[in-house]
Amino acid sequence: MAGKATESVGKALRLLALFRGAQTPVRIAEASVATGLARSTTHRLLATLQTMEYVRQDRASRAYFAGDALIDLARSLSRDAEFRDIARSEMSALVQRTGETVNLVVLRDGKCLFLDGVASPQVLRVDARIGTATSPHASASGKALLAAMNDDDVLRFYPRERLPRITANSIVSRRKLLRALADVRANGYATSTGESNQGVYAVACAIANEHGTVHGALSLAAPLARVTPEAALRFAADVRRTAARIAARVP
Repeated sequence: MAGKATESVGKALRLLALFRGAQTPVRIAEASVATGLARSTTHRLLATLQTMEYVRQDRASRAYFAGDALIDLARSLSRDAEFRDIARSEMSALVQRTGETVNLVVLRDGKCLFLDGVASPQVLRVDARIGTATSPHASASGKALLAAMNDDDVLRFYPRERLPRITANSIVSRRKLLRALADVRANGYATSTGESNQGVYAVACAIANEHGTVHGALSLAAPLARVTPEAALRFAADVRRTAARIAARVP
């Protein structure tokens, strides 16, 4: 079953690749030849992609063009790549100063997506989590991003009072989450103590420009066992300064 699903995804991606930078419409016969897929399979996949708005069909010519969803995806990937490139040198420098792992996080489809990361050089460390996702209410980066919203938007983000429990330390109610976000706004940074991963401490700050546009969050994660109160304050200050430098460079 998984093999068939993977095969179908591969076929769809081969079709979508035809729209990369295409200046002319893509017709079923041409797509079939270019991808090596049967014409019936090509037609079926294009119809599915049209339903999902990844392609659109011109009624007169019956040819296909890139759809809004595909264009939006391309723009998003381009922005992500630029964001990573801008942040990477600052992230590496932060790792060198602190000896701990640093992640770059964005809010995507209701989850915190770890867009990039630089791992600590230490043997005992928290791994970089590139490509993984976590619940915003249970992570430092997620709380930093949620705190950039107003409370009404947070309540719409979480329509139910009860929140998923990730670990024993997770916030599990909207009421407690709103209180925690008020503290984040007052402090200028968010923390997590074993809320998404047991034994892990994290501190994060939103990457926002002077106009309040939030691009993502910068987080530092370390084994809880070696984070003293003094180190926690030092990490928070360094993360805030680094996030501000990254924000100043984002267009």
